[in-house]
Amino acid sequence: MPLAVAHTAGAPSWIAGLGWGLLAVLFGSLVPYGIIYFGVRRGTLTDHHIGVREQRHKPLGYGLLSVLTVSRVRLRDHTTSQVVAGAVVGALVAVPTSSCPRNPART
Repeated sequence: MPLAVAHTAGAPSWIAGLGWGLLAVLFGSLVPYGIIYFGVRRGTLTDHHIGVREQRHKPLGYGLLSVLTVSRVRLRDHTTSQVVAGAVVGALVAVPTSSCPRNPART
């Protein structure tokens, strides 16, 4: 999806759009996945689902930092405000949702 969006989002050429899409895939998917993968390999995370909620804060923070890094790079290239607003809303929903404690009645 990031590749398709970057291609159609007004890049000067399809090569530039592909480059921005690959950058978004790298920082938005591969880096956060790598953080989780190596956390499981080192034993600091239980599994790739991060089932223990107390373990979610650090990988979520590093993943968010990775996405914000690429957003900052993209902002220098005049990213539209809709893309930035979408990233901010996604972060505002993801962090509290994954960090809230479980409902004791549902366990």
